Amino acid sequence: MVLGAVWLATVVGFSTRDLSAQVGGSSIQGTVTDSTGAVIPGATITVTNMETNLQRTVPSSSAGLYVVPNIPPGRYRVQVSMAGFQTSVRENMDLVVGQQLVLNTALQLGEITQQVTVTGETPLVNTSTAQIAGLVAEREVRDLPLNGRSFDNLITLNPGTVNTTAMKRAASSSTGLGNYFSISGRRPGENIFRMNGIEYPGGSSGASSTPGGVSGQLLGIDAVREFNVLPMIDSAEYGHRGGGHISVVTSSGTNAFHGTVFEFHRNSALDARNFFDRGEIPPFKRNQFGGAAGGPILRDKTFIFGNYEGFRQRLGVSSVAIVPDAQARNGLLPDANGVYQPVPGFNPAVKPYFALWPDPTQPILDSRGLPTGTALSFSNPPQSIREEFGTARVDHTFSERDTLSGVYTIDDGILQTPQQNPLTQQRLVNRAQVVSLTEIHVFSPNVVNNFTVGFSRVNYFNNLPVPVMPPGVEPFVKSDLHGAGQIKIGGGTVAGSESITFAGSGPGTGSLQLLRTNIFNFQDQVSITRNIHTLSLGTWFQQIQPNARTLGYGQAVFSDLRSFLVGQQSSMVIAFVPFDDPWNSLMGAWFVQDAMRLTPNFTLNVGLRHEFTNGWNHRQGRAENFIQGPDGALLTEPIVGDDMFTENNAKWLLGPRVGLAWDPFGTGRTSIRAGFGMAYNLLDNIGWSIRGVQPEARELQIPNPPFPLVFTPGAPLPAGARGAAVQARGMQPDAQTPTVLNWRFEVEQGLGRTMSLRLAYVGSRGYHELQQASINNAVPVICPTAPCPTGLADGTKYFPAGLRRRNPNFANSTPAFMSAKNAYHSLQVDLNRRFGNGLAFRTNYTFSKSLDDSSSLSSFQAIGNPNQVMDPWDRQRDYGLSAFDVRNRFNFSGTYELPLGAGKAFLGGATGFADKLVSGWQLNGILSLQGGFPFTPQLGFNRSRDLNTANPDRPDMVPGRKIDDSIYVRKPEHWIDPSVFALPVAGTYGQVGRNVLIGPGLAEVDMSLFKSTQITERWRMQFRAEVFNLFNRVNFGIPGVVVLTPSGTPASSAGRITATGTTSREIQFGLKLIW
Repeated sequence: MVLGAVWLATVVGFSTRDLSAQVGGSSIQGTVTDSTGAVIPGATITVTNMETNLQRTVPSSSAGLYVVPNIPPGRYRVQVSMAGFQTSVRENMDLVVGQQLVLNTALQLGEITQQVTVTGETPLVNTSTAQIAGLVAEREVRDLPLNGRSFDNLITLNPGTVNTTAMKRAASSSTGLGNYFSISGRRPGENIFRMNGIEYPGGSSGASSTPGGVSGQLLGIDAVREFNVLPMIDSAEYGHRGGGHISVVTSSGTNAFHGTVFEFHRNSALDARNFFDRGEIPPFKRNQFGGAAGGPILRDKTFIFGNYEGFRQRLGVSSVAIVPDAQARNGLLPDANGVYQPVPGFNPAVKPYFALWPDPTQPILDSRGLPTGTALSFSNPPQSIREEFGTARVDHTFSERDTLSGVYTIDDGILQTPQQNPLTQQRLVNRAQVVSLTEIHVFSPNVVNNFTVGFSRVNYFNNLPVPVMPPGVEPFVKSDLHGAGQIKIGGGTVAGSESITFAGSGPGTGSLQLLRTNIFNFQDQVSITRNIHTLSLGTWFQQIQPNARTLGYGQAVFSDLRSFLVGQQSSMVIAFVPFDDPWNSLMGAWFVQDAMRLTPNFTLNVGLRHEFTNGWNHRQGRAENFIQGPDGALLTEPIVGDDMFTENNAKWLLGPRVGLAWDPFGTGRTSIRAGFGMAYNLLDNIGWSIRGVQPEARELQIPNPPFPLVFTPGAPLPAGARGAAVQARGMQPDAQTPTVLNWRFEVEQGLGRTMSLRLAYVGSRGYHELQQASINNAVPVICPTAPCPTGLADGTKYFPAGLRRRNPNFANSTPAFMSAKNAYHSLQVDLNRRFGNGLAFRTNYTFSKSLDDSSSLSSFQAIGNPNQVMDPWDRQRDYGLSAFDVRNRFNFSGTYELPLGAGKAFLGGATGFADKLVSGWQLNGILSLQGGFPFTPQLGFNRSRDLNTANPDRPDMVPGRKIDDSIYVRKPEHWIDPSVFALPVAGTYGQVGRNVLIGPGLAEVDMSLFKSTQITERWRMQFRAEVFNLFNRVNFGIPGVVVLTPSGTPASSAGRITATGTTSREIQFGLKLIW
């Protein structure tokens, strides 16, 4: 019978809806009793939206229960009536997104015409199974200080959340534009944002889908009514991703015309100096302006709302680059005594390429005060941003049975910004659009259907040019399409681990990228209420069409500065033609869930979700995948076909879900809740992992070529390109779908009339997660087999010099595998004070630990964290702290209306102009304290001789030293003491683990002061002064990870910090006209 109902819902509805994805994903429910506690069946419950007059009526069941499902967030009037009893009316009941508001009503004997009206607030404690602890309500969205007015930064008001944006490098095809958040220990790319029920994607084709504009902000705060962060999944109505689900609901028009116009301004004259600025504070001007308005077109029937926000910024970026010093540019490097000596074999052909680095400003000295051949270069190159954001929404009520909502959102912008090397620019153009249409139909008081259809599109263009090509420098490939290539010293081919700031195009390999992603959504759900059961049935389909065109400009890699001076590359990567990646995938799901009110104070929620996909399909049938043979070596002949996968293991992804809520005393003051769920990360954002997997788009890698080496398309390879081989790419052909098991247990207690305390344990375990591994390395000798050196322990892997790759027909090959695993455990304390008597606050603390053997696919997604395992055949060696592990995190946010003016505690007798002057003051603030992010000490060269050109090799410890507090210097010049590390025996892997070091923590106070002045009864003016990083604390970024040079001396970049994780103190003024 259940399967038949699911089939019927699928045929009629065509697609499923997530509560997180649905505009009307909230409900009001409860039990109707008399004064003795006996249930009252057949009572009439009428809920009325006090803003739009939308009305729904349901009866109570034979058990006295009622549910009003699928109603939009808003302020409601709830009336309960029954013959022989007085009518109960509750007004001003605020219903928020995703909430199951429990309103139990005890009717008193009397005439039905007698009415008892209570004007109050919604219950303080959540006694339902819905997760609404992650709610960021309208007051917080509007009032709390937000740097950049990016409302997603409020996600971290919740326990178990961490803003990891400081770990992200420049926007690229693997990172996207928006901020990064780890929610309940999950990777940022496992989160999903939904705007009015439809996915709001980022512009990235990589494993990150955080939305945002070219400003790096998520604009449109004046269009947002509220949003909810679902930290884990224990309800069958949620799916698609296993991380946090962020449901954003835009404001809508009401029967009263309301709106605002605003202007926010910043100027460098008001700011403090960045720690890395030299000389005067660099210029900075930012203007954010716009307005929002909504009201009725036809009273009680049709409503309209619109919002526009413009963003303009001109900034002198605080830039610090590590560059060759003046002597090195003339072929001189210091010896062990710090005396500069000519470099034997110096190649004069490299001299023009020094012009790709900025001039040195300050020499870098080693721990003895001696020169290193490198220097710091401080500069403030200009950045410009133009971004426009807009939203339009129309709501129409046809009758009590039918409502229709349509929303269109667009974000469009252009960014021109320098990279860490200020001589390299990034030009980024992005346009994101989301349109949704939602219809709610009431078949009967107990049967309600919700249907949503939508479309999302992101156009993303990214170019990394060198604006001025110095004389004597030419692209690595002679072509009108190619820009200057990239020179990378130290760290292998992986970005973010270099010992000297890259030169030429970059970061990454320096490229031109054009991405366009289309997402079609169809989703439907029907809610059926009968007696103690609320049954939800739904289906969901999503068609995703990523289209990418990429051209790499080429990369020349040197193990250290000395090798660059002699012109001897360790490897070179070249692409001749742009390649296209036209993919598509169809995903779907159905679910069934039953929320059973077993007793008036105990609810059990049981559900099952089945998800599926049809694979990852190349629309031209040109998906090329290099796979391993039985011995682990790559097969020379690839598989070319329609699908990246030879076996689709994503047809039967069954996810059981269970949740419970218990009000043990039946008072609504105490709640015990628990939940468990199995969720999946459907493989819909893997485009970056398999970019260029067509036969005509292969990249070449050349081992140890001379420099410079220039290629001509169509011509034979130059003589220096001997040994050139294809970089094989692909993905595990029988890939499993990343799977997450998550659970929670929490207790919530009301404290007085306005406060609640929540204690929670939240955990998860993931497996089949995406992970990169270099599988075409050399085959080691296992000690004590000859020629293993004496002194190495039995079982040690040893790579003698001169080994060949497992398949010499290919170069370094790093396909994606579904082999990573992770675990997360956290204890959370959350104290919330509801607004009352002018004061509201929320404070929480999280103690957590997150472990994994891979935190990201791209080094751009997690600076300081290798994106590949060190030993592909022993991946357990990389199991350690996650890149986003933060052991301790504390947050406080609050709002306080100063008790000044008429009717207040102070100056209460003020009238007229005096009252306007002293009243309307409001103070708001956010305090954030957290520990540092882990990072991994790396060598930056292939000490192991396993032939992995990404060079994730790690060091050994100096005998007698270990990873403890004594190795931390905690200075920006050297956060750690690199002398505690030693080179491993040549041909072996180092014994230091992954992510064993902890970077700087964060402490920041943001404050704002408002002055609201009532001009007339309808019009109000609000002035805002906002201060970010009030105490101007320097929150340092991730330290340099390359700790040693090939000679074993500390690298000049070892533990060196060249950027801050937050801004210095900045002041913003704003003016709003509100009506």
